[in-house]
Amino acid sequence: GTYTFYQECTGTNGYFYLGGNLFDGSIDNVSLKEVGQDWTFGDGFTPDQANSKATCDGTQSAATNLTQTISTNIQNKLVRVSFTLDYTAGVLLGSLSGTGVVDFNNITSSGTYTAEMTSNEVSPPLILQGDANFIGSITNIVLKEVTNDTNLPRINYDNGCGSWLLEDESTNLITYSEDFSQWSVIAGTMSRESGYSSPDGNNNAYKINGSISSKIQKSTSGLTVGEQHTFSIYLRADAPMVIGIGGIESATTDLSITTEWKRYEVTQTSSTTTRFPQVKYTSDLGNVYIWGAQLEQQSYATSYIPTSGASNTRLRDLATNSGNSTLINSTEGTLYVEIARNSNEGLTGGIQINDGSLDNSIRLFFNQANTISVI
Repeated sequence: GTYTFYQECTGTNGYFYLGGNLFDGSIDNVSLKEVGQDWTFGDGFTPDQANSKATCDGTQSAATNLTQTISTNIQNKLVRVSFTLDYTAGVLLGSLSGTGVVDFNNITSSGTYTAEMTSNEVSPPLILQGDANFIGSITNIVLKEVTNDTNLPRINYDNGCGSWLLEDESTNLITYSEDFSQWSVIAGTMSRESGYSSPDGNNNAYKINGSISSKIQKSTSGLTVGEQHTFSIYLRADAPMVIGIGGIESATTDLSITTEWKRYEVTQTSSTTTRFPQVKYTSDLGNVYIWGAQLEQQSYATSYIPTSGASNTRLRDLATNSGNSTLINSTEGTLYVEIARNSNEGLTGGIQINDGSLDNSIRLFFNQANTISVI
């Protein structure tokens, strides 16, 4: 069969071994990986790293806790906590220590739950507690400080004109997106030094300088086998040069970087649940500055999600009361397009959405009479 066990290593190095008296058999697919970083799992709780979940199987004999101590100072600050529950049985409670109340009370159904709270402690533990009968899986746990601008729309100026930036939920799987001292140097020599100006205006970028084929990488878990993942990172150099990024597949993609900060990205398909996003010296040598690494399970990069020790999820952006609800149908959707034509060519061209056939479609296009038609 396939066997899995969990154990905490008390030192910086450990020994993993398999053996037994008079054992006769074969062993393959041996893997060792870090799971459940910063979380404490009570009886019945185990980390499901492949699906980024904490699962409770009901084997506990009493109430059991899933706990993490918040590493940043949130004393007397308003924070919003949310998580998604896949419920089977029992009762789930939730609290941030120091609030004086049960923040999530007697949950007995699947769904996404959100509450705002304030703790009088500097670094309080967040506790999700299942009773003796609780069975279920918890994922997408997010704690975010609520400020005056939390619920204001983000403005995107990439095209020179401000527009709302509305994005789906996404997770940065890389646990240290800015602290590259937590990354490993592989296949050569490389120096790294912190304290350089980054795109966010702080002195938190790293300067690296390596030998040919050397690379800096971060072991990252929680990937889905056979799915596309996009690795993105901000890079610049003292002089234009070629650098490779990737590592989600075995190969890296060579990119020409300049002396100006720019976000570079590559999309690759993962073959295992743990891969190694990396920056690699391929053919040129020189100082390279790096900041803002991100790995997402999708075919494109979304706006930057910082991390500092654990993966981080940005919730989906929602725009409500965004116009005349009698004209904009939020259930069926709205098709909108701005069209410009260089010349009246007497040709048909435009856009459409359909279900795979022309019988069920909406089309906006220039027709051969050089007018705009809607069908």
